Parts: sequence; C-alpha cells; structure tokens
Amino acid sequence: MGEFAGSGGHNKIVQGANSEYGIEHVEDRRFLDAVAKYVQAAGWKYVNCSDEVGTTKTAVWSNAADNHLRVKGSDVDLQFHLNATPGGTGCEVWLHPAYGNRELAAKISKAMADAFGLRNRGIKFSTDLGWINKTKTGLLPEICFIDNETDMQKYRTNFDKAAKAVAEVIVGKTIQSSTNNGEVEITVNKFSKVVTYEFGTALVPEMLGMMDSLGYESRIISCGDKQGLVRFETNYRQGNELDRATAWLDAKGLKYFYTKE
Repeated sequence: MGEFAGSGGHNKIVQGANSEYGIEHVEDRRFLDAVAKYVQAAGWKYVNCSDEVGTTKTAVWSNAADNHLRVKGSDVDLQFHLNATPGGTGCEVWLHPAYGNRELAAKISKAMADAFGLRNRGIKFSTDLGWINKTKTGLLPEICFIDNETDMQKYRTNFDKAAKAVAEVIVGKTIQSSTNNGEVEITVNKFSKVVTYEFGTALVPEMLGMMDSLGYESRIISCGDKQGLVRFETNYRQGNELDRATAWLDAKGLKYFYTKE
C-alpha cells in the first residue's frame, strides 16, 4: 500500500485568505482530514505535515515543507489551500514545472471540480511558491474561492463527495465507505451543534444577521443569573452545515465548543 503526506496551508497564527464564508486554515485542514480518512480506508498510510507553530509566512510554509520531506516513503504530497480573488471561481492545482506530476495534478483538479460542480481551472505552474519550490514534487490544490459565496456553498454541499473523489485519485482506485466486516467505517459528517461560551450583548444585533443567513434554526440564550451575558447555540446539524456559524464566531474571537447528538 502507499503513503500520503498532507498538510493544510497557513495556520492560526499566520492566517491565509479569510472571508465571511470561511477561514482558510480551518477549511483546508477540514478538507485534508476528510481526504485522509478515505485514503486510510483504502489501506494507505497517512502523515499530517501541517505546521501549527510558525509565526511568519516563511516559517509556516518552510516548516510544513520540512515535515513533508521527512516522510521519505510518501507516494503523494499535497498541501491544500483555498483561493481568494474578487470574481474568481473554480478549482486548480499548482505544481513545479520540472518536478511535479502533471497527470496527477490534472486528475485532482478535475476530481474537485466535478464533485463540487465548479469550473476546472486545471494545473498551474510555479517556481515562486516556497512550499512547492522546497518539496519539488509536492502538489498544491486550491480547493475553491473562499471569497465567492457560490463556491463556498457548493464546497459545503459537496464536501464529502469531493474529499472521496480526491482520495480516489490519490490511491488510484474506488474507495468504499465501509466494508462488509465492519473493519472500516468512515463518518465525515456527524450531527453536532455549536455552543458558545458567554459573551456580552453588544454583539447580538450583528449576530442576528448571521443567524438569518444560516438556513437552519439557532438561538441566543440569556444566562439568567449573569447580567448582560448571553450564549449562542445552533440546532444539531451535519458538521459542514455549521461552518458558516463557526467562521463568523472565529472572526469575532468568540470561543465555542461542539456537542454531539
């Protein structure tokens, strides 16, 4: 069996492209985790090479590249990102023109585009992107455009389908979500709800606008015995349906936790 080394771009300290529709380092790691679950279900090894400690842009990509280079037996190295350009849409994969696997990159780009129902922007070449330059053979998929509302809606709707499609390109075969003997079972989307810790009521008017955009029920609850403090919670939903709420909470610096059904 093969070995997959994967990472998400940027980190919590040095963040990437964020928008009202999502936080890049959160989304790229979420997608990586989903891809990795399917890759492992196919019998491959997986090594997470994401950098969580770098405090500069250079340190983040360089640390991640070093993590990839330490995985001597990897067959496929990917670092996931989300694009951001006004009016941009679709999926693409960046690679080194001399060392990158063009066929694999093209298949990954098409797999994402087909699964999401987005434009296939194809493969792009670069010798300027640090992570690509250092890993040489690493491929850098841009999942979609995080500042495009339609892209992000399709990303969330088809999240699991796209993760499975990318994993199947990596391993070169169809992956079953479960086996008859029950040894392998994948559940990417579990029903959970988001609950915040207490916060001041000054944010409530703005929060109401976010709640109206969710498309499912959520509520603001008074803490009763603590004057001026409230908390926010959603209904139980599949994990990806909670992303818009958590992206907003992250942007406002509000702390929260998940509770499973």
